[in-house]
Amino acid sequence: AVWKELDMDMVPYKDSKDIYKLRSTEDVFAALEDNIVTLSTMKASKYYTVFEKQINYWEQNLSLVSEMIEIVLQVQRNWMYLENIFIGSEDIRKQLPQESIMFDNVNGTFIQKMRIMAD
Repeated sequence: AVWKELDMDMVPYKDSKDIYKLRSTEDVFAALEDNIVTLSTMKASKYYTVFEKQINYWEQNLSLVSEMIEIVLQVQRNWMYLENIFIGSEDIRKQLPQESIMFDNVNGTFIQKMRIMAD
């Protein structure tokens, strides 16, 4: 139930209406930590074997969520760095034409995925 109600803290990037960034992950990581502690408590229970499949399922899913949030934050940091270099600087784009093309490809995909996360 907690995960159904939990929203990602997505905000417009630089006052843009089309580009979003993940602002805060505190709520997500707090929920992850609470759920991981709960699962650890369940694993210590004498009834663990009865619920072993469900507990393992949730451990895998919580681990996946944690990894995905970390990856999104890392990609976002790198994108923000590169965006400052390649967007609006024609001189750099002329000096690094191949890198500019690569950034343009990644830029479009990144913006699209972040929009999906914001919805």
